[in-house]
Amino acid sequence: MKIDREGTFMARPISWGVKTAKDTQAVAINMGFLITAQRDGDQWTDWTGYGDHHAYGDYWIVKKDGTINTQTVDNLVRAFGADAVKWMGDLRKIDGPPPDTMVQIVVKEDEYQGVVRYKAAWINAADYEPQPFLADAQAVGGLQGRFGSMLRAAASASAKAIPAAAPNTAGTRTVAEARAALQQDDEVPMPTEEDLPF
Repeated sequence: MKIDREGTFMARPISWGVKTAKDTQAVAINMGFLITAQRDGDQWTDWTGYGDHHAYGDYWIVKKDGTINTQTVDNLVRAFGADAVKWMGDLRKIDGPPPDTMVQIVVKEDEYQGVVRYKAAWINAADYEPQPFLADAQAVGGLQGRFGSMLRAAASASAKAIPAAAPNTAGTRTVAEARAALQQDDEVPMPTEEDLPF
């Protein structure tokens, strides 16, 4: 049964082959997967008791212009390890059974000519944990030098377009009045060990 939703899934490859695109130089490795679990927050929900669910995806290792798609190659090597180097180095090896390796796939909705399908879009190693991709301090400094003045000008222009705040006629406190009242409030007593329930 084909997958019917988006999400991140634990899966095992069950088929593969080399795919080309018409009128371009693009080359993909098409993979079919057997879904075994779905990620739900930081937990995995087992799907093995609900029948065989499949997903398929194209991993474009050569772009339309004939250059190598290094991001996809990197993802495949990270997902399958050193074996990926062997079969990507000789595409003729992508024949017969695919690698017997658990991987994570991200399934996305794909609409083509009015038909919605769900396809494996990203592939990662089975133990992959999503991490934010934050720039380091040196990179942020470079970005500041490159874009800082343009961003400052854009923010200033946006601020001018915001209408002035209406006067406070509702009888609520101003920020200064609220701060003054907060400083005058008595200190809230901290609980003692006798107040703790354990």
